[in-house]
Amino acid sequence: MIFKIGMRFIRFRPVLFIGAFITLMIGAAVIGIASMGLSSAIVSFDGQNEVMIVAMSIFGTISAAIAFFIIAGTFAFGIALRRKEFALFRLVGGSGGQLGRMIMAESFVVSIFASLMGSIIAYFFFPFFLDMINGVGLSQTLMVMPFVWLPLPVAFAIAVAIANLGAFSASRKATKVSPSEVLRDSSLDTKVMTKKKIAVGSIMILLGLGMYLIAILVNTGFDGSVPIVIFGTIFLVAGFVIFSPSFLPQIGYAFTRPFANSVTGKIATSGVKTSKRKTSSLISPIITSIAILMTTALTFGAMDAIMESPPEQVLINQTMMLIVIVPSIVFSAIAIINTSLMAASTRRDEIVKMKLLGVNSAQIKIIVLKETLITIILGIGVGLGIALFAAAVFQISLMSAFDHVPFVFPWIEFGVMSGIYLSVGVVSSLIAVAKILRGARVKT
Repeated sequence: MIFKIGMRFIRFRPVLFIGAFITLMIGAAVIGIASMGLSSAIVSFDGQNEVMIVAMSIFGTISAAIAFFIIAGTFAFGIALRRKEFALFRLVGGSGGQLGRMIMAESFVVSIFASLMGSIIAYFFFPFFLDMINGVGLSQTLMVMPFVWLPLPVAFAIAVAIANLGAFSASRKATKVSPSEVLRDSSLDTKVMTKKKIAVGSIMILLGLGMYLIAILVNTGFDGSVPIVIFGTIFLVAGFVIFSPSFLPQIGYAFTRPFANSVTGKIATSGVKTSKRKTSSLISPIITSIAILMTTALTFGAMDAIMESPPEQVLINQTMMLIVIVPSIVFSAIAIINTSLMAASTRRDEIVKMKLLGVNSAQIKIIVLKETLITIILGIGVGLGIALFAAAVFQISLMSAFDHVPFVFPWIEFGVMSGIYLSVGVVSSLIAVAKILRGARVKT
């Protein structure tokens, strides 16, 4: 019975599940490709392929980390938007345990089908990936097609686990929804931080800073500093993402409030501050991808400059960065679109009230546009700040071995990521609000 109710929810509110399905499908595909790449590097190992094994390990780790943050955040935000539905479920006699099982059933079904589709995509795409690696000389030896029945099931299991871990964390909070919330606006952001979140977030930040400290104090050279700094950034980003609802909306409000002289600007800045879950959910994938990918690009750029790598090696490193960046950008872009559509689906009443107060459709679009720009620019800024801090740690960690550690900023990668995130965010938000405006006809 609970399973059937969950399936009806999926059919009734598909917009809350389609984005999560696509994001998880792509995540499973990328993790599957990375798993098969690592398996291929191991199978092809002849004593000269250590670099490729390390590269595939880093690729898989970064892909899995970004996938975890974005997929878990997408599932959690979708669950948070359904508090009134959950309160109604409780009002008609459903227990907290039944509600939790229903949410997990929904997550399990979506994750199984999305991960299966992603694994199939990985299987058919990997030969092209292998041809590219062999074609540009990324590997010292010719890489061959691995035995796929081990890496693909592993990738499938990882993707399913990521989705269900994110859903489980959010479902535990959803089970505490009171039936009385159906009588009020339960979409308001009341308590966005819990003691458990504060504890986990603090541990993640301390782990990240601890790894940075190890990179500085222990002279490990390139081979040690690069992975330590990247993993430190992953932990630091995890902490920032967990704490993001508690401080990022206020930061966005504080920085943009002095420039919000118009009525639309004041409403937009207030919306960024009060809609904490929406703001943090839109910012999280941007911070995650910008911080981790820019840290990787900055460390690799400095390494190439110090070692004075020949053009062929620089091309190989740039190709590897492209392999890591492209799927991560796709992750984040889909998460931005999904968050914009999910958030817009709950704003109909808000838009109707604004129209009743005399705000016209053009002004509403401007408000949404400004909210989106403030949020995305804030995410890019915070992500870049984390990456620059990580790059400074990397430089300090190498000063004992080198007289000068150059700072090479990857302008192209940063410009492409920022441009795509801004474009996708603006377009998806305007399309979503335009759809609501067509259905929110108010006679004034």
